[in-house]
Amino acid sequence: MPNTKSASDEIIAKIPQVTLAFWIMKICATTLGETAGDLLSMTLKVGYATSCIILLTLFGIGLIVLATLSLPLLGNKAQLAAHDQLYSRLCKKMAQYGYPKQTSEGPLAYRQRLESHLDAAQMALVHAFIDRYIQIKYGKNDSHLSVPERTKNTLRELHSLLKKIK
Repeated sequence: MPNTKSASDEIIAKIPQVTLAFWIMKICATTLGETAGDLLSMTLKVGYATSCIILLTLFGIGLIVLATLSLPLLGNKAQLAAHDQLYSRLCKKMAQYGYPKQTSEGPLAYRQRLESHLDAAQMALVHAFIDRYIQIKYGKNDSHLSVPERTKNTLRELHSLLKKIK
């Protein structure tokens, strides 16, 4: 089927939708800015130029405070949970053997695809690993153990299984 989108449709699709929240923020910011400017220049009679300098200084201070508070957050890359790190190692190991995980593949789909490539012994290990990974990742567990104990035991099992997978 041919692509029926025109160039203007593609450009419009890339423009973010302007929402009600945007307009509320825009009106509030404009109103507050005008009010502050009028307060300084007319009510307090400091003059137009001085009120501009005062408001720009306040704006600059606000930017500096925001940047100071935000910059540490930008440097922190989200650290994967221990079970996700182990799953990632399994995926890397399988990729070394020519079976990389596809971006859109979840653990079950990946396991299903690996079944046609691995021998029975290796597949049993991968099957057990992914089953345990799903239990810890998505919370499917019938165990009577507390969550920290269950997590610690499962991580130990995942690590042990990963060592056995060749």
